Amino acid sequence: MTAIPRTAATSARTGTSPFVSIIMPCLDEEQTIGKCVEDARAGLAAAGADGEVLVVDNGSTDGSAAAAAQAGARVIVEPVRGKGRACATGFKAAAGEYLILCDADGTYDLSQLRLVIDALRDGSDMVVGNRFDGGISAGAMPWLHRHVGNPLISAFLRLASGSQVRDSLSGLRGFTRGALSEMGLEAGAFEIEAESVYKAGLLKLKVTEVPVAYHPRAVPSKLRSFEDGWAIASFVLVNAPHYLFTVTGAALLFAGVFAILSTYAFSSGVALGSLRWQPLFLATIFLVSGSNAILLGVAARAHAMTTGRIRDDKLVALYRRHLGLGRMLLAATASVLAGAVLDFLLFLSWVSEGSFDARLGTREASLAQCLIVIGVNLAFSCFLIEMLQRENGGPISQPAHGQ
Repeated sequence: MTAIPRTAATSARTGTSPFVSIIMPCLDEEQTIGKCVEDARAGLAAAGADGEVLVVDNGSTDGSAAAAAQAGARVIVEPVRGKGRACATGFKAAAGEYLILCDADGTYDLSQLRLVIDALRDGSDMVVGNRFDGGISAGAMPWLHRHVGNPLISAFLRLASGSQVRDSLSGLRGFTRGALSEMGLEAGAFEIEAESVYKAGLLKLKVTEVPVAYHPRAVPSKLRSFEDGWAIASFVLVNAPHYLFTVTGAALLFAGVFAILSTYAFSSGVALGSLRWQPLFLATIFLVSGSNAILLGVAARAHAMTTGRIRDDKLVALYRRHLGLGRMLLAATASVLAGAVLDFLLFLSWVSEGSFDARLGTREASLAQCLIVIGVNLAFSCFLIEMLQRENGGPISQPAHGQ
């Protein structure tokens, strides 16, 4: 992960408290940016902290940059649009030991920054302003964001990373420079809030939530509910292979086993009113899809370890200790052979009897094809896992020393 460079201004502070950089990504916020800068400076004074207000103009077409400079901010430009890109530019230019991100749309009471700064002074690595605890004014947050989007994403981040943050998409948060460097944030757009919560949870950083009030914005939001909401949700899913692949795959595999058992328990099908439903084909779909998802999950988690996105993974460790390429290829071969033998027995039965019992034979034929497909997929997936792990300096099939 790339460290965030310091500037010479860091050593120029005069107080005993670490220097604070308040970073405001800004895109066409001429109506609110001046007041936000003034409130931020007032918040620094109220907290007794030396600091700066840094506005990152992200391609504004109005007078945002001039208004920010007139209010006392240092203005820098990031021409490539995207909140994450603007934040990254601000981090690089900032002088502070504490770095505080806040939106420039006037929705946060920045005169109350003392709560964030005090929490950082008390040893927190990251501080998040919780709008649900601080109070959301009428009309400040759309119903869908307040009751569906934010709670669901926050809940999933808690499951995926161990984070306890309840307002993961808050636009007001603070970091120590060391914690921010360790997280190595990479998101280019609105996913940056979710990314910081996710990585802080994985790294087991000390994260504190403080109550902040949230007010209606004076100008239309730049956040596009569905497009940006999907970008945030997809970031969370892509960075949580355990839930995206393994848990989903296990659920599908369980459903497939249940369905195949139902097929044998009710050979004539399950009665649905005047109709009879045969769960046979649904069973094979679930079994193949579920086994594939679990195998892809192991590969994704091995890749996440290789790239440093996660430090350790129990499923990959289990694979390394007890399975490995050789044993999994044997299992794949056994699955293919079992399916082939079952197919061959069905063929012999058809030849000897001169006819095919569709009511019973279809069930066994479907199971045979399922075993063959699972075996082939298992073999190829194991080679993929091995390739991914070799990128990290050694084959996954060899037990790690000291384990």
